[in-house]
Amino acid sequence: MDKPYAFQITYPRGKMETGGSLRVVRLRESEDRVDVILAHEKYLRCEHRPPNC
Repeated sequence: MDKPYAFQITYPRGKMETGGSLRVVRLRESEDRVDVILAHEKYLRCEHRPPNC
């Protein structure tokens, strides 16, 4: 595409733990850049309260 790009990884709210591969959930292209929004494939409710919960 020969344009600069930016990406953002989304995370669920609350006591959830993410896992699995990332997938593209939104792709926005403008004249001067491309924005890519990524999300994890799997979500698990935290039971043992890991550091990211």
